[in-house]
Amino acid sequence: MAQYRCVICVTIIVLVLYSCALTGHGMLFTLNAADARGNHSFSQRSNSTTGRVVKLGLGSSISFNICLRENTTIFVNKVRYSNDGIPDKCILYMDDIKVATFTTRNWTGWGEMWNVFEDFVIRTGFELPRGWHVVKLEIVSGDGVEIDGLVLDVSDKRLTEDMLNCKLLCQANGPVVVNKNSNQLPQYGLISQSSYPTKCAEEDNVKIPIVLHGIQEYSLTASLPTYTTFENRRGENTTGCSFLPHVYWTFTNITLPSKMKLYKAGSATLSIFRNSISYLLSKSTSITFKLFGRSKGHIDAEIGSIFKISIVPINRVVEVRLVLTGRSPRSIMLKSQYFLPGERVMRFDIPDFTWSEDKLNSVTVTFNSYAASSITIREMQLERRVMKPEITETIFESGELVIDAVYMDFWWRAPESMKINILPKAEIYPNVAYFRVSRPIPWTTDSYAQIFVLYQDGNARLLQLPPPGLDWIPFGSSVIIGSTDPKSHRPSAPISEVDIDPYSFKFNIRYVDGSSADFKLSSTIEETEIVVSNLKFAQDMSIHPFATLRSMYVEEGNSDCDSLMIDGEKSYHIMDDWHPKNGRSFMFYRRCESKHLTLSPDILLTVRRSQAGSVANWWQLYLAWRRSGEPSFANFKRYP
Repeated sequence: MAQYRCVICVTIIVLVLYSCALTGHGMLFTLNAADARGNHSFSQRSNSTTGRVVKLGLGSSISFNICLRENTTIFVNKVRYSNDGIPDKCILYMDDIKVATFTTRNWTGWGEMWNVFEDFVIRTGFELPRGWHVVKLEIVSGDGVEIDGLVLDVSDKRLTEDMLNCKLLCQANGPVVVNKNSNQLPQYGLISQSSYPTKCAEEDNVKIPIVLHGIQEYSLTASLPTYTTFENRRGENTTGCSFLPHVYWTFTNITLPSKMKLYKAGSATLSIFRNSISYLLSKSTSITFKLFGRSKGHIDAEIGSIFKISIVPINRVVEVRLVLTGRSPRSIMLKSQYFLPGERVMRFDIPDFTWSEDKLNSVTVTFNSYAASSITIREMQLERRVMKPEITETIFESGELVIDAVYMDFWWRAPESMKINILPKAEIYPNVAYFRVSRPIPWTTDSYAQIFVLYQDGNARLLQLPPPGLDWIPFGSSVIIGSTDPKSHRPSAPISEVDIDPYSFKFNIRYVDGSSADFKLSSTIEETEIVVSNLKFAQDMSIHPFATLRSMYVEEGNSDCDSLMIDGEKSYHIMDDWHPKNGRSFMFYRRCESKHLTLSPDILLTVRRSQAGSVANWWQLYLAWRRSGEPSFANFKRYP
């Protein structure tokens, strides 16, 4: 027996020394006993982490399943437990390997000590390979102990709770990319990192421009994610999306006249001026504010708004005058409105393109009332006007193809729109915001699935057909096809006109700047592909991308793209601050299953043809130009 104890002591000493050498500041995760697998007895304890603990008797155990996305160093920091009675001997295992042994305190409070929790500090660290592991705690002597949970210190700083709990899994290897280039290219494409962090899953914070001075032809291919899943999560998630609320500012509970002359509501400032003149109560308030517009990828400085006022009713008529200062060099006076005695609510509709994103906007509100001693404003609020629903028009339909034109009440690049020409009859459809192409689902008799969408700003979305058993799957990452300004927060390649030959699946794209390109669309059960050729650019392509990937990444397991593979070989994390890379093919994919748009596609961009440029160091010119104005990944600040 003594020899056995000696062996245990040596094992623990070795592990502790190992932990001392490797102790780091990783991610801390708590494994709550109440969430563990198994049929356990629970007790309600107010001082526990979750309010419930697991009661373990002699010979019983509790197990926690954990999953790792990569080879990881893990420290079992501590075990949190309570005991009321004789000592209990506990053994902690990792994958059936003994990690540590501890004995609970010998004390009793006639039941009161069950709600007094202690921590057994272990700090034992070890390397674990990627995959599934089991942490087990077993009671080998005593009369029972209550377990609150364990704390793990994990070196993988991208690991999330969903992944640790095996709710979202990561594959070991990247996708297999087949090289479609039979010959060496005179030039390779160059990608660079222009992404920035975000907490909003509806924001395209991943931005990867691709530059190639001599680009002649390339393809975009969409295919199902390579990870295995039977989930089809496809709803939006606006958690953390601070820029989405439609109310710009609100001021409440202001009485005129007022001793205070200045009020703040977020970035808006309200000032009060003008005193009453004899029997006329005349008070003015001026609210100054800024709005984000097209240059930041927003519509707030472009779209119309609604100004609402509510007051405490009085038995006098109150005239309300509104003067607006914004985009126009001259102030705009709206028609006066009146609160009749007893009325309390009023609204003004402000037209589109009133506000400016480049200078301070203002709303001056004047209240005039005879014989009124005061006016109490319950609320003054400016909000974005409500957008009307999109209007969809089917502009072509056959047994092989359906094309829909979509008209939007307010497109973010308004008043821009594009014109669609359906060949060969040249049927014209103006003022289109985007169009979408659907193909029949082969294993159904009457269902169609969208496979391609092209927006007026050049943003293209591709999607493979849904797997059998699913009605539809979501789009995800997109590619701006065309010359863009990579310094722009929301890059675009505005389109003026598109000719569509639905019988050959061909598209001729003409851009606002005079550039043009041809698309050839094809789809199979496994993938959807667009070949972009006959490229003519109006911009200097040594410093302008010919395509730009846009996607979303919040964290592992909540992204539309988390990895990049170049030429089917080297992979990089999509959010790492890697240096510019060149290659013939660029695969944008997810290694880890995502709870956001789970079956949205991986996107492969392949350079098919290029020509030797007259400037051998064209990419150095691009990098020098980008460094002069493009924010780096490390110091980029997201617009609110």
